[in-house]
Amino acid sequence: MSLLTSPTKEHYIKNRSLDNRTNRFEGMVRAMSDDHLASSTGFEKAHTQLTATGSMYLHQTAEPNKLDYCSVSDDLSADTDVDKNGDVVNAHQSEASCWTKYNDFMTSLIEDVDKYRRSLVWTRVFAACDEMMRKKKNGLKRVISGTSKLLKSTTRGVYLAAVIYKDGKLLCTNDDCIPMLSVDEAVTTISSEHHYWLLKMSWCWQYIIGLIDSNPSHYDNSESLTFRSKLMNAVSAMRSALGLDNIGHLHYVPVIHEDTVFLVTVRFLDLDQQIQGVNLKWVSFQKVLRKKWPSPAQNALVREVLNIVSFYRSSKVTLKRGLYLCYMKLCCSLNAIHVVVPNNLPSFLPHVFVRDNPDVTEEEWQFLKALDQNPDSIPSSNQIKFQTDISTAIHTLFHDLDIDSDIVPGHRLYHAEILKPNDQISVLLILPRPDDVCSAPSGNRQMVQSRLHNKCDTLPIAAFETIHLSTYQPEFFTAYCRLSIFLEHYLMVCQYQQRKCLLENDVRVYKTLHEGISQYQKKLDEIWKKSRWISRIASEARAKRINPSHNAVPLSRILAPTKRRISEDDAQKREDTDEENGEVSNRPQPGSSESLDRLYQKSYANSGLYQSGTLEVDNPSVDWSNRREKQSPSEMISVYTAYECDSNDGTPIHLTIQQNTTSTEVVKLVLEQVAKKSRSPSDSTEASNDSCNFCLVVVVGTRERRLKDNFALCRIQSPWNKGRLYVRRRSDLLAAVRYGNEALV
Repeated sequence: MSLLTSPTKEHYIKNRSLDNRTNRFEGMVRAMSDDHLASSTGFEKAHTQLTATGSMYLHQTAEPNKLDYCSVSDDLSADTDVDKNGDVVNAHQSEASCWTKYNDFMTSLIEDVDKYRRSLVWTRVFAACDEMMRKKKNGLKRVISGTSKLLKSTTRGVYLAAVIYKDGKLLCTNDDCIPMLSVDEAVTTISSEHHYWLLKMSWCWQYIIGLIDSNPSHYDNSESLTFRSKLMNAVSAMRSALGLDNIGHLHYVPVIHEDTVFLVTVRFLDLDQQIQGVNLKWVSFQKVLRKKWPSPAQNALVREVLNIVSFYRSSKVTLKRGLYLCYMKLCCSLNAIHVVVPNNLPSFLPHVFVRDNPDVTEEEWQFLKALDQNPDSIPSSNQIKFQTDISTAIHTLFHDLDIDSDIVPGHRLYHAEILKPNDQISVLLILPRPDDVCSAPSGNRQMVQSRLHNKCDTLPIAAFETIHLSTYQPEFFTAYCRLSIFLEHYLMVCQYQQRKCLLENDVRVYKTLHEGISQYQKKLDEIWKKSRWISRIASEARAKRINPSHNAVPLSRILAPTKRRISEDDAQKREDTDEENGEVSNRPQPGSSESLDRLYQKSYANSGLYQSGTLEVDNPSVDWSNRREKQSPSEMISVYTAYECDSNDGTPIHLTIQQNTTSTEVVKLVLEQVAKKSRSPSDSTEASNDSCNFCLVVVVGTRERRLKDNFALCRIQSPWNKGRLYVRRRSDLLAAVRYGNEALV
């Protein structure tokens, strides 16, 4: 078992010698300081040894069964075949084993780094110091000294705060203050690189001791090393003050108030876990929230506590077993790209449940491919059932996200692969058209949130990947964080010491170490890149093509009616009938996927998505659709009022509507009819001025669904077409359900 991997209880039972190996590991990964450097003579011996046997230490991966950087890309895609059109074949089969493969590569890479760290050159340059390890061990003296450093107030600078909670109570100091420590009072901002580094570090607090330098002043000329060294010292002091090795995971965004920055960690403690810190107590959330602090920054932190805890709890929730349909939407800002996620489940994209079985059969997969490559193929009964499930999920998802039906044809279903966050969940991905995959800056986050009716929020894509992988692949993500923190730290140390050295031999030693660590860093980056599926798919989705992408099929072909298989007798009868009539039509039938595609291409031509020279619009099909609308009969509907007015006696208002009559028009007609029947002047005023404050809803039992203002009533689908129509005020959300239940009684 690798020294970078946390041992389980079974390992401790079977082999108690692992404790000694862990102690050796903590001593060997300790950051380098001038006190630990060997003399120039030692460096000359190290350089001589490195020159003589460098291939053995720097190319450990050349051994059999070891990971070689040159073969990482090939091995990760070895099970994915590509056909002559560039399509991925059997991608849904290999995707299921991808995470197993990634974990195997990560384990192999950790073993190689561990072996390289035990090499003679490494041990001579980064010498272990048992005395320093003894000083770092936890004890009562450290707990008392750490507790005394907890702050009661803040001024300006960067601070570390720990939100530890359980059963509605928060861990605070005797002054009812959230535990806080100063990191650097001279710094008022923190870069995204440092924050992301600490975010990864929060998944491996137990290894921070090996990276803490005993004398941070040695790195005064390196701003990054100095600040990160202060961060690690603050974390170590917080662990000692709370008596916890794990102080929680870092919140994805810092809490900023003017010149004060709070880096907040959050953790939930079970009832059986005890706190060893001195001068600490459990305080109810209500008491903490009611208390006012002299520092405005502390008040801002306290106000965010509930949001931080709520986000932490929701990020730990995983989806149940099944197949899901997800919607990917990005928006960019000046500093980062954000991804849209549900408010109550930030670890996943906006989604809808399709079915319990997460596996997609070969027959179903071929149906999705055939919609793009062979639209004229006739699906089987199982494929039609699969199409029905997907179509229903698409309608539900778009309705929940309140996506305008006019832009639905531009969306696509990604079919290059079926995503599997874990072995219990499969995901089919819906992509907007290339121009809408990532919204431009200029208030896009507010626009996206308003369009999605505040059901969704946006997260930086790096934060989403961290939360998503830590929730569904915790073993892989934890291993990545440990190795990434280790390699990144020693790369910076080697680079800094290389610039600082005066002797040529010392420079060569650090340069060689830097090159060796860089090779492992490249291997790690390659594995990490493969696991970041959302960034890869977003790049493909934003690629503009005249024809539909071979990795995605337009939704028009999925939502269109499909041809069913017919028996040979029926086929012969139809063939004989066509021959008797003497007519053979090659024109696509109304409602077919080909007809819908051409209609959608016509709408895209106006927006410049398709080139005009490539369009062939079937005019007879369009004429048929227009004739159908003109010939459609009118329909009588009954609408009830769900607000206080003189005519609110339970009698419906009967209206005659056409096929294109919208909800807004119905609301205005109802208000006008109410005003005519009413003697109150307020009803007349509402009909003329306040129609925008009313909306049309449909009620089925105790469920209500509000119809959009531009929604055509003839398009209401089951079961809502069997419900009652009500006009209510937009602010009175339960009025229609209340009036409907009273009518039933």
